[in-house]
Amino acid sequence: MNEEAIMPYRGRVLNHEDLRRIHLVHGGIYEKVAKNWGGKFLGIPKAHPYKLYGVLSDILDENPQIKGIIEVGTYYGALSCYLGAECIERGLKPLMTIDNKIWYEPKKIFDALKVDFVVGDCFSEEVINEIKKYLEVGAVLFICDGGNKAREFNTFAPLLPKGSVIGVHDWMLEVNYEGIGTTVNNLMMTEYKKEEWLKEPDIPAMAFFKKPDDWRGEKDNMEKEGKPRVFVGIPTTGFVRQELMRWCLGILRHPDYNFTFYPTKKSTIQHNRNFLVKEFLKSDAEWFLTVDSDVAPPLNIMEIIKDTDKDIIAPINMVWKSWGLAPLISMKTDKGYRVTDYDKAMSKDTLVEVDGTGTTCLFIRRKVLEEMKPPWFEFIYDENGLLTVGEDYRFCEKAKELGYKIWIDKRFITHHFTGTSLKSVNEEILRAVERERNRDKEGDLDGFRHNVCR
Repeated sequence: MNEEAIMPYRGRVLNHEDLRRIHLVHGGIYEKVAKNWGGKFLGIPKAHPYKLYGVLSDILDENPQIKGIIEVGTYYGALSCYLGAECIERGLKPLMTIDNKIWYEPKKIFDALKVDFVVGDCFSEEVINEIKKYLEVGAVLFICDGGNKAREFNTFAPLLPKGSVIGVHDWMLEVNYEGIGTTVNNLMMTEYKKEEWLKEPDIPAMAFFKKPDDWRGEKDNMEKEGKPRVFVGIPTTGFVRQELMRWCLGILRHPDYNFTFYPTKKSTIQHNRNFLVKEFLKSDAEWFLTVDSDVAPPLNIMEIIKDTDKDIIAPINMVWKSWGLAPLISMKTDKGYRVTDYDKAMSKDTLVEVDGTGTTCLFIRRKVLEEMKPPWFEFIYDENGLLTVGEDYRFCEKAKELGYKIWIDKRFITHHFTGTSLKSVNEEILRAVERERNRDKEGDLDGFRHNVCR
């Protein structure tokens, strides 16, 4: 994409003419979608390929809890007629469709299908109240296809009952995770029918997300009553990996723990970490688990604290350094921290004591944070204002000053995403090491020692 070409459009929603003008094609997807916008449905000009109609039908088949459909962005009304017919056929509450003006009204069809056509600003108090009244029916299919799709998603997704599915159109053309990721994160929504979002040859160009169902609700909490609570603090800087969200939803099913998830708003990492500790100390949780927004722990990560007597313990967290890939198994030297202690990294010991590790994914028992004087996390600078100790290693120093030990459990390795999963990279390196060993039993593997964790 030509950054110079797109600069005049920063800060506002792009329309289709804008997209043509700046050649925002995303690998040709704009042209592939646009060629299917022509044609008619029931004599009405349509703005979606027929493929989308089929995807919506499948979603309704798979979600019997859905009791109605709301559409923002009626336009000419071809999709509205289809959705209205689905409501009648399935015995749902009649369709509510909303637009800020009448582009074209298929009145006879709307009347036959009992469609509630609301003409007005969907963000106005009056229209929002009408939507809230409709939502009393229960879970719905909600379509965001108006003039500001990201704002529509962020406004209405929090209002939807559990089990609802929300779709946002013009995916990767007018809206993406940068616009709605925080809402997806905060509501712990799951991607739904993702294989269909941009499927060729007829590209629906609509992304779907589902709000969690009853398994997250009171019944689940009652079944785990009396179980220890883990406070999962997620310091964000405006972006959260979808893999982390899937991990959050998956870990909630764990039978032996209750969980509180707390993602922060966008701020500095030092502020976010200290803010999360303060919130943790207000809770009744026994463990504070800090997980960075670009990390996905393994689903069996809770085994790391099962029956443990350790107070600070982490899985292997991989990072890129100037020389290559490195596991954070750090020991202090007279010149500072050695990021990876080779002997500990290559040893057969499952549990190793270290002087420091990152807070990419770290378990801390409550008593440590209660005893430690805040700030728990702080950057240390020299007289020239240059960073000498990061906030994570400073926490480790303060913990050791209080007499606590820091441990790494090498059975577990997080997925740390810097364009790819560093765990996967580490596994590829391990396979390369094994190939070298098989080719030359006497071969020297010292060259691998700096960037592989066994």
